[in-house]
Amino acid sequence: DELKKWISHISSGAAPACSLAPSHRLKVYLQASSLPQQSSQTNGSTKPSALTWEMVALPVLNYCLAKAARDFGTACRFIISETGDHIVPYVTTHPMPSAILRLYFAALEIILHHEAAKRKTDANPSMVLNVRVHSSLLAL
Repeated sequence: DELKKWISHISSGAAPACSLAPSHRLKVYLQASSLPQQSSQTNGSTKPSALTWEMVALPVLNYCLAKAARDFGTACRFIISETGDHIVPYVTTHPMPSAILRLYFAALEIILHHEAAKRKTDANPSMVLNVRVHSSLLAL
């Protein structure tokens, strides 16, 4: 069965006790693309505002992983921490959510690496801070 072979292949780098996380290079691109906190004035009061990749991507990732966990009948929770290292457990009996996350990280890194080389900068907020980009990668 081709699907089982693909899942095994994409999940092969993670042992049962391991967690999946973005590579160091991907983290550099994501952090460089986050917008720093700036003061914005609204109705006479000043509010600090910032936009980070976590604010954009994590809700999309968590929704997709929860849906994959439901679709594949696993009781495990596949949630990426908002305060941690953005990790998700690898479960040997249901590797599909982990495979989805691993493929997402790999595809995003390749795209951002290509764009960084073309643009001569690691920062690409128009791509990293766009919900549609993350949704599109997970729709594959």
